[in-house]
Amino acid sequence: VLLVDEAGMAETRVLGPMLELVERAEGKAILVGDPAQLPAVGAGGLYPALCERLGAIGLADNRRQRDLSEREVLARLRTGDPSPYLAYAARAGRLQLADDATVAKQRVLEDWWRVAQHDLRGTVILAYRRADVRDLNEAARTLMMRAGRLGPEAVEFGEREFRVGDRVLCRRNNPRFGVRSGTRGTVVDLDETAITLRTDTGETRLVPLAYVADHLEHGYALTGHAAQGTTVERAFVLLRDEGALREWGYVACTRARGETRLYFISDAHEREAHGRELEPTDASERLARALTASSSERLAIDRTSVTPTSDASLPALADRRRHLERARLRTEQGLADAEAKLKQIGWRARHRHGAELRMEIEMRRATLRIATQQLAEISPVALPATPRRADQALDRTPPRERALMNRRAPRREPPGLSLDR
Repeated sequence: VLLVDEAGMAETRVLGPMLELVERAEGKAILVGDPAQLPAVGAGGLYPALCERLGAIGLADNRRQRDLSEREVLARLRTGDPSPYLAYAARAGRLQLADDATVAKQRVLEDWWRVAQHDLRGTVILAYRRADVRDLNEAARTLMMRAGRLGPEAVEFGEREFRVGDRVLCRRNNPRFGVRSGTRGTVVDLDETAITLRTDTGETRLVPLAYVADHLEHGYALTGHAAQGTTVERAFVLLRDEGALREWGYVACTRARGETRLYFISDAHEREAHGRELEPTDASERLARALTASSSERLAIDRTSVTPTSDASLPALADRRRHLERARLRTEQGLADAEAKLKQIGWRARHRHGAELRMEIEMRRATLRIATQQLAEISPVALPATPRRADQALDRTPPRERALMNRRAPRREPPGLSLDR
């Protein structure tokens, strides 16, 4: 069994071959992630496509935020409707708009420092640009130095230096040192060979300077990708008026249990590529527009969708409906078999295999729901008559080719059937 966490951030060119290797080894891959969170940096779209086709076992309730009202508006933000969340943040005094980056960063640092002096580990600054992250980390360290919160000795690597008391972030998995990409902690000791970290989960890790030189960064401010999976008490989020921020914004706004503050940098005027100013627009409107636009990619086979209004699309829709009907029938049969098997096995076998069977049942139920929903969307369309059945075409296949096809068929149908052809 291969477990892949944050699968939504995996590029298709990596995830696809990996799944092929799992299939070749007759193993099982369990993909964990949220399609609404940050996508792959490179070409992606495979994980959301798999969730759409195969179905997924999902967590329906958000339990991170304490405020139930915040949970509700964050659910709307996740679906691409940011207005309720922005209204909630504005009412709570947690949304600030600025047309100057320097002013916005100064506000972020003032608010962060007011809290960080008493709860440094429970706070984080998030920024969209790496350059902003670098500036905010440097400014945060300056505040720490002035307050006497950093030790007198330092290890330096180019423009970076680390002292006792520094908040740091590991950027490379290394089981030998007990750290992984995304591990946050505080420097508690250092010498000429290594730095000692106390991670936010309470472990002490000795990290040699060779790792520090290439894979350790300051951790007061993070990018959205570095913060995904992190939970803090308070988050201070710097957003810029650029790009499609739907997934990034959702990740940034859901890191904190207690309080998230937003600082949006927006020019008063939009400019065209050649510099001509356009009509000014409201900053809150521009922020809502950015949080609505998605940066997630779709697979190439999903980018061309058929529409019921086109006569040319009707045969494709009919073919899709037949495929869904067959998939639904297979899923119903597999679900019935799995449920019957779970009832029939003895207590010893149930103890060993019961969890796997129950997971298979849930996956088949999810697949069945998706197939039924997609059939309901297609059914109202007037479709042409059903053409010759596929199994009739198979009957005409020469025996040698048919034997080859049967030999290549999988010996066991995997739980969670594909709804794709």
